[in-house]
Amino acid sequence: MLFKLAGTPSLCGPPTCPPGGTQLPLKLVNDRTSIYAAHFNYPIADVMTLPINTTLRGEMAFFPNKPYNISSYPGRNCQTNAATDLIAGPSCKHPSQLVEKHTLRYILGFDRTTFIPFLHPDDPWRAFNLTFQLYQTIILDHENGIRLFSGAARLNRFTTALTFRAGTGYFGDTILPDIFALYDPEGYYAVNPAITYAPPWNERMRLSLIAAIYGGHNKFKSTGLFAEKDSVFLKLRYQF
Repeated sequence: MLFKLAGTPSLCGPPTCPPGGTQLPLKLVNDRTSIYAAHFNYPIADVMTLPINTTLRGEMAFFPNKPYNISSYPGRNCQTNAATDLIAGPSCKHPSQLVEKHTLRYILGFDRTTFIPFLHPDDPWRAFNLTFQLYQTIILDHENGIRLFSGAARLNRFTTALTFRAGTGYFGDTILPDIFALYDPEGYYAVNPAITYAPPWNERMRLSLIAAIYGGHNKFKSTGLFAEKDSVFLKLRYQF
């Protein structure tokens, strides 16, 4: 989704705008975008006699002429070229406040099961399920000021995220610990540990204790949006 210009820009001032500001009538639209995608899944047993026993999987998507909103940083009045007090303002180069850029997104994932006997004294043959993933978005022919409609934070040419997940089961898989972690090299993170009780006397019921912890240096981008919304909660699931 993105904002499209719905009228003619006009000057505005206090109390609606900062002195010398520009007012833009915008409407939120769900613009149609073409997507060309592919995926693969390939098991790797040995590499040069070294047992890897890992599944490599990937997905790739190409978005031709994907629309983005664009702004000027810092904000300035397009008619007088005077600076405003806003972090961002209307783009003077692109009066429509839109640009179209070819965009590439891909995911690489690595899945494997691993025995860690010292963490499983009750059952050394119970494996841990490990998953590592790399997410990346590349905006081709990038311009400074490209952003999402939902915030004023600029998008870089490369957006990267790394995730890791580990899970196993204890006492006949009645106790199921799990942890998910996300790291963004721009300085953002998320951690979601959980532990689930699956009672042996009722296969339809599961009780989970879950934590959601988020952080980042910018509260208007990525997981920084939830930096002050950490939570711990109980979830009861009953299937029928």
